[in-house]
Amino acid sequence: MSQPMDDNKTVLVVDDDPLIRDLARKILEKHYYRTLAASSVAAATKIIDAHRPDLILLDVHLASDDGVVFLSRLKSNPILHTVPVIMLTGDAGRDLVARAMRAGAADFLIKPIKSEMLVSRIARAMQIGHLERMKDSSGAGNVQLERQAGTTRILFTGTCDLGAIEKLKAILTQTVRMQIKNDDIVVDLRFQVIENEMHIKIVRAIIEMLKPSVPRIVAGRNYGALLALDVDFETQVFLSPDDVVQFLQLKHGPRKP
Repeated sequence: MSQPMDDNKTVLVVDDDPLIRDLARKILEKHYYRTLAASSVAAATKIIDAHRPDLILLDVHLASDDGVVFLSRLKSNPILHTVPVIMLTGDAGRDLVARAMRAGAADFLIKPIKSEMLVSRIARAMQIGHLERMKDSSGAGNVQLERQAGTTRILFTGTCDLGAIEKLKAILTQTVRMQIKNDDIVVDLRFQVIENEMHIKIVRAIIEMLKPSVPRIVAGRNYGALLALDVDFETQVFLSPDDVVQFLQLKHGPRKP
């Protein structure tokens, strides 16, 4: 039996055929993937908002939805654009394949689903998705949003510079703000800090930009510098992501993944 790249990765199957959903679930759970299922774009959207999947299997021809249009929406969302999407179809027409690949599909699978093919294509797509996320988080002043189970994590990597603020502004569109407005916001600072003054200036700008939300700050080795911030007393600073997780579990109780 083949083993996925990481145990407990989550795959969302979006197909209006219950037999396809059931078959995919059986295959994936046999290979240690956690599987969620939806029969429509509306149902899939709710699941994605609550549980960010690591990969999506998406039927091209849903009963009342166009799978390629939904794919385009996913790829235009800065929170979800690196989640790989494999399209499922019984129609392998050249025009359809080209349209889906232009929209950002990671791969195409022709029904009926074959177990070994499905598992190998998923493993490959997840590896590509991992490389894309690494590319997004490399370099100077990079920003990445991750959303799961009521918590939005804003990860800053690279060099601590004002370019990171501009990138965050571009990501925080009105649509994204509406999606995360009721979430716990965690700002995880993995910057390479050149000077504390710049670091504090950027953190002040981040806090201001996220209002009215009050973020929790993960500062690591820069904890001391952040304690000097003259910010709203509700802004809390933590040494590690685990500290934030423990705090939120005490606040809300354990959340479903």
